[in-house]
Amino acid sequence: MDWKMLHHAYGPAEDIPARLEEIRSFPAETDWQSEPWFSLWSALYHQGDVYSASLAAVPFIVSAMSVDPRKATLSFYLLPTSIAIADNASPVDAPQEIRRRFQQSLLALGAIAKAQLASMSDPDVAMAAQAAALVSDGLYQKAGDLLEADA
Repeated sequence: MDWKMLHHAYGPAEDIPARLEEIRSFPAETDWQSEPWFSLWSALYHQGDVYSASLAAVPFIVSAMSVDPRKATLSFYLLPTSIAIADNASPVDAPQEIRRRFQQSLLALGAIAKAQLASMSDPDVAMAAQAAALVSDGLYQKAGDLLEADA
């Protein structure tokens, strides 16, 4: 994938692959400024806006999480779900192949969320996983309402 051809909040997205590679080690997410999540959120879901790179990043996030879903922190569920809700409300112009992979990854994310929900002890992660499951079922409004109620 040519990330230079994709965009995020700050311009061309060639910096995103390095950030996505960092999440493969399941870094601790101790607060809202924890890296690499802070940079990913800032670039890919900037003040509720999403971009072509946002859609392209979701399959990589889901793939990284699928290695060991028990280690997934809040943003593994919340960022892809937030991107999906925003894109559903105002679809991003993205190449067809990126959109196809994005949609497939949302289904995979929902399956992971549904499988992990019963064993989740963190209520915030569980809420984000519930929203991810709703998105995978096409219930974007319900997922958004769930996230808004918790905000």
